[in-house]
Amino acid sequence: MNLIRPALWALIIICLAGCSTAGPEPSPTAKEFRFETKNLATQKASLKKMTEGMTDDQKKEFLDCMATVAQRGHAKTKYVDPNGEEFMKPLRGMTRAEIEARAKEIRAQERASQGP
Repeated sequence: MNLIRPALWALIIICLAGCSTAGPEPSPTAKEFRFETKNLATQKASLKKMTEGMTDDQKKEFLDCMATVAQRGHAKTKYVDPNGEEFMKPLRGMTRAEIEARAKEIRAQERASQGP
């Protein structure tokens, strides 16, 4: 009897520790979704998910941001086909906000290097 009570409490504690009141994690929103670059199909699916709810003008601006970041990621390579699967690899794992912020940073650097 003396061994059963501590074992029962240990079992209860273990069970309670495994329970979470938060429930399952929600799926990421379009802004939190991370860009996948495994192949062209996953890139297209990622792009679709990331641009959900955007107007055509917003989508165009976001695609321009993606191209800016991708081009900078390949700045030291000779040539990468912009229509190929390798072009978007520098965006792997980035969120929409990160892509937009990085593009803004790159553009600011380019303006600064051009001078007045």
